[in-house]
Amino acid sequence: MLNGYGDAFNYCNSSLYDVIDCQKAKIDNFQVEMVFLLFLGILVLGICVGIITPFCYSTIKIENNFWNKIRQNASDHYFELTQSSLERLVRVHNQPEIELNSKSPSKTSFDFRNYWKYIWRVLLYFFVVLAFSLINILYLYQQCVDYLSYRPEIIRELIQSRILYSSLGVWTSEVAIKNIYVSDEDKIKYSLPFKNDKIWMEETINKIKHAGLQLRKSKYSSILSEEIKKTLYEYADNSIYKELAYGIYSAGEMSIMDNNFVSYGGKNIELWLHQMILINELNINYDELVTEADHYSESVVNRQITIIVWVLTIFIVISFLMYFGLYLRFFNEEKKSLSKMHTIMEIMP
Repeated sequence: MLNGYGDAFNYCNSSLYDVIDCQKAKIDNFQVEMVFLLFLGILVLGICVGIITPFCYSTIKIENNFWNKIRQNASDHYFELTQSSLERLVRVHNQPEIELNSKSPSKTSFDFRNYWKYIWRVLLYFFVVLAFSLINILYLYQQCVDYLSYRPEIIRELIQSRILYSSLGVWTSEVAIKNIYVSDEDKIKYSLPFKNDKIWMEETINKIKHAGLQLRKSKYSSILSEEIKKTLYEYADNSIYKELAYGIYSAGEMSIMDNNFVSYGGKNIELWLHQMILINELNINYDELVTEADHYSESVVNRQITIIVWVLTIFIVISFLMYFGLYLRFFNEEKKSLSKMHTIMEIMP
């Protein structure tokens, strides 16, 4: 029995862990790609800011020069314009002559540069991209990674529980057969220096309890459907066995207690046979849970990916709206303003 079923169980268990390791390797690669995309996004953001900043600075400088030239032009032609206006008052409006003040206006340059109207637009774009990155990288992507990590672990624990109950049934049958049909003298006569059936059964029971505790971890709650939780801890609808009235987890605990009774001297054939039927019923329920958990966890992961795609789509739409409704419009207005200032300079004397 040890060389047959035991080795098969160990091979299946090892294969499950290999699947988990493979899945985790894929998740690690996904996280590396995620970090790469994050740095790529930061690089693109830096390039965009690097392109916008010199343009803004150049525009501010040109605008400031235009205002100072307009002011300088007005200062240079101050006396000429003032004298022309005074002569018009005397000649046309019959006003008394006014002595022209010989003091010329100050020629000090002023700083007309307005940085804030550019800074807040650049900062707005920066914080929108930063908020999008934080939401996606720190929350949505990380949650997706968690779901991808939890999914194979849940499947592993369910499959392992199913295999362990099958193993428990085998070891219990071995112990029950010896207790019922083998005398104490023959047990001593044919004993071998290896682990006996009771020890194997106890180890299997401990593994079943460990798997049950793993399934009860709160982190798995989000990837288990309410139907699965109900079947595990409340009631198995498709069963006629009273042991399953409070879920297969409770039924498993009761099965372990009865198996211990069979193991330690019990010779009740009916109880043993009932245990075999109950274990078979538990295996059927675990098979259904594995299928349902696989489908539901896949739907949870797909839903999370859909949310990520929607958030990305919303960000793209917001980016287009910001570009056409805010930045493009603003730059066009600045361009028109500079053009008007240039026209004013051309018509001034």
